[in-house]
Amino acid sequence: MPLALFLEAPKKRRLVGKQSPAVCLQQPVSDPSADDESYAPACKMLGVALGASADQVRNAYLKKALVFHPDKETGSVQKFQQLLQALDLVAGRTLDRRGSATNDMKCSEEVFWWRLLELPSETWPERLKAVPRGYLESLLRWLAERKDGLSDPDRHVYKDVWGTSTAKTGLFEKNGEYWVQLQWSLLICMMPMTKSLEQALRWHCDVCLLRMQAQREMKVSRLPFEEAVKVFNCNIVLKFQSNLLLKVRVVRTPFTLDLETALETRRAALEAYKTQSLAKWPLKLSRN
Repeated sequence: MPLALFLEAPKKRRLVGKQSPAVCLQQPVSDPSADDESYAPACKMLGVALGASADQVRNAYLKKALVFHPDKETGSVQKFQQLLQALDLVAGRTLDRRGSATNDMKCSEEVFWWRLLELPSETWPERLKAVPRGYLESLLRWLAERKDGLSDPDRHVYKDVWGTSTAKTGLFEKNGEYWVQLQWSLLICMMPMTKSLEQALRWHCDVCLLRMQAQREMKVSRLPFEEAVKVFNCNIVLKFQSNLLLKVRVVRTPFTLDLETALETRRAALEAYKTQSLAKWPLKLSRN
């Protein structure tokens, strides 16, 4: 299988300020099966070049978000929704592209191949240059041995692991203060309240990027959820809570600043339920 095969590149409502006690603008979850043609328009929407770095994407988003946010006089709900969709798509591609050669070598040839297919073909040469020759040769052998060929590949073979996420990132406002909250796989992450819309937008962007990084780890490295979410253990101040659905009841753990404590409490609640002692568990129960 010639190496040239890899190197050829083909030619809930908006925020309404103080009119509502608590409203949320949620980030739409992009469809991982979307056509590659949507990547270029998304870059254009953000005002970045194809293959822009994570910092460039973040700065471009913050600049435009402060213009199009519905709380601004020039704001537009439709424009801001489009901006969020562009951020989700472009940032996801940037995280994939930023993967190092070390991370590539941790995965199988099959996983690396699907990751490569999900990237724009013009980024392949740069990505492949970072991969040791021995790994490339192993990849070529794997491709040569494939019985189903290379026609019409299923680019999203791992959709069940990554693409069906129910993650929702919300930017809330109440009494002139903003906060960011992420709900993902029974875990709730919430940031402190701030009077600065710019600060809230920065936090919103950071949480979106961290969530996509965690999803990438689940997809590529096959990490379980509780391992992948550890990317949230960073310098950002976050409070965590678990919502554990048990039949018709929901066990809500207390909010804590520590992710590990929230996960530990969640595991303990589940164990208590399994041993039929949930009634004695000192946590608040509520109907679903």
